[in-house]
Amino acid sequence: MKVKKLTIIGICLLAAALLLAGCGLQPFDIQGSWKVTGGQGFDQAQVGGVVTFSNGHCNIYSPFDSYALTKSGSDYQLSITGVLGGDSSYTVKVTDNNRISVYDGGQLVAEMQRSGS
Repeated sequence: MKVKKLTIIGICLLAAALLLAGCGLQPFDIQGSWKVTGGQGFDQAQVGGVVTFSNGHCNIYSPFDSYALTKSGSDYQLSITGVLGGDSSYTVKVTDNNRISVYDGGQLVAEMQRSGS
């Protein structure tokens, strides 16, 4: 009886540990190079092109734009400031760690896949 009770307690502790481990998942990180796929693109992010996000900079409008990615509900908000000062904001929907869709005002403007994946 004592062994059965210990087994049940052990299973419960294991289940709790697995649930809590999921709470520590890392947030999505856009850093890296992304290939524009699908049938559309925008600005320099054209189909077949590669967009790189690195150390707060990206190449959506010019080779050295600034960006910020913030969580917004289940999606992310991508704010871009061009090197000449123009500001834009896009919604990023994460399919998985290697695929994203970028929306402007609810309209899909680009699908991207992490390079090398």
